[in-house]
Amino acid sequence: MMTNAHGFSAALLALCAACASTPSAHGVESERGEAALHGQVASTLNSARLEEHAHDHDSDDDHDHEPREPLGFQIGKGWLDPWLHRHASPNGTPLVHPFLTEPAFLGRDVFLTYTAEDRASALEAEIEWALTRRLGLVVEGAYEDNEVSGGFGDTFVALRALLVEQERYLISVSGEARLPTGSARKETGTGESGWAAIAHGWFDLGGWYTLQGTAGYEAIPSLDESAFIWSATFAKSFAVSPLFEGRRDPHGFVPALSLLAEVAGEDDEGLWLAGVSYSIAGDLDVRAAFSRSFEGENSWTIGVIWHF
Repeated sequence: MMTNAHGFSAALLALCAACASTPSAHGVESERGEAALHGQVASTLNSARLEEHAHDHDSDDDHDHEPREPLGFQIGKGWLDPWLHRHASPNGTPLVHPFLTEPAFLGRDVFLTYTAEDRASALEAEIEWALTRRLGLVVEGAYEDNEVSGGFGDTFVALRALLVEQERYLISVSGEARLPTGSARKETGTGESGWAAIAHGWFDLGGWYTLQGTAGYEAIPSLDESAFIWSATFAKSFAVSPLFEGRRDPHGFVPALSLLAEVAGEDDEGLWLAGVSYSIAGDLDVRAAFSRSFEGENSWTIGVIWHF
């Protein structure tokens, strides 16, 4: 993700939580196939939970694996509870991390992403570390190469808090600090400190369709600059055969292929993106995307996500 298409540029679409999927017009066979698919997923999740309950964990395992009831709107609870390691919602819907939208859910993930444009490229690293059930830390930075020069861009550090936890929707907020590790002269960042406040949403629409979004405000006081930042991601996931047949994961992992359509921007500038993400194992996703800015510039992105 390039600096002008930063993952934290996001947009919260305040939509209702869930909508039921409708039967296919092709008749009963399609409906039965869909029901069988999600029934198999539910069975896999339940089996994984039973297996996890029956196995002892290492003494240094500092997160929880047992399914728990959603916190709902009980804002005073769960702040010090262990983080729940999971790959899907309580309904079995995969938790897919978008390219442009920072999600409302918390995780422990390492991202490595390479993006190339006609005259510039960037190698970005990001770590998301869930501290508790409600709190998570995010650190992101990139090395950028362009026509002028090359070097490290600005670094972003954010603290995310999960405020509302329901089976079919999540609402979070985050505060972000921009650290001046980039260079305006080299065009690899602003080289100035800044901050942002962002709201995040995740919505399960049924049938493994999800909608994610963010909206926020960012500012660089020393430059007297500020902007409204936003994004939205629509995704459809499909259950697929696992790439690694012998892979066994204790957290209800179901191999999924997800197609994503995204848009993000700052004020009236932004870009569109079409991407794919494939969970090849319980701890590894591979993904790729094509994006086009509102000004007509194209870029390609490839990357991996390691879940730990």
